[in-house]
Order: sequence, then structure tokens, then C-alpha cells
Amino acid sequence: MLAPCRKFQPYLLITACAVLLVATGWAQSSGTSSSQGSAATSTSTSVPKARKKRPAGTLPASDRLDINAASKKQLTALSGIDDAIADKIIAGRPYRTKRDLLTRGLISESAYQDIKGQIIAHREGTASTRKKKPSDDLRIPQ
Repeated sequence: MLAPCRKFQPYLLITACAVLLVATGWAQSSGTSSSQGSAATSTSTSVPKARKKRPAGTLPASDRLDINAASKKQLTALSGIDDAIADKIIAGRPYRTKRDLLTRGLISESAYQDIKGQIIAHREGTASTRKKKPSDDLRIPQ
């Protein structure tokens, strides 16, 4: 009568280990354990998430200067950009990212660090720079 039970013994051992691992993982993810009790759950739920702050000198994306559309006057208003560099930036358009100014050797690392929070590179074809087609006004009723 014990012979059929021995046949399933390895499976029972594996199942018991799996249940033990799942139970301990669940206990850790819920934030409580037998030694912490209910005190840990009351304090962990009241902690608010920290809000990310922008570094000093960084503008919101809507206020940044688009290097793919900026005039020479707008570019020279940035610190570290003179007339010659502004001409190089304009001649090298379009840029996929603002870091292209650095990787193409148009500005120095220190100048890039000074202006990176003030510029952005909008790509052509995005919603903000894409030209409106006449067909965009036609809406199909649903």
C-alpha cells in the first residue's frame, strides 16, 4: 500500500517547495511578515511618492528652444553660442536629438552642459511640427 505513495514522493516535495517559495515571495511583496505585524502596513501606506524636480536652468519642454527651427538671433541668445557656432548649427540641420550638437563637434562639452536644459530637437513629422493636410479636417463619423 505504500508503494504507490513513493511513486509521487518527488512530485510532492517539488510542489511543497514551490508553495513555500510563492508564499514567502507574496509575504515580502505585501510588505508584512510575521515579525513586523500590522504596524508596518499602517506606516508604509501613508508615505507619499517624491515628485521629481528639474535641475536648475532647465525649462519645461514647451518653453525650450527648438534647434531645428530656431533663428540665428535665438541661438546666439544662448550662453556659449556665438555667431559662428549658430551658423554651423543652422547649416547642420536637421538634428534627431539635442545631443547631436555635441556628437557632431559643433559645440564643446561645457557649452552643451550649459544649454542642454534650454534646447530641444523636434523631429519632422511629429504632431507639433507636421504640416496639416486637407484630409485631416475630414472626419469619418463613428
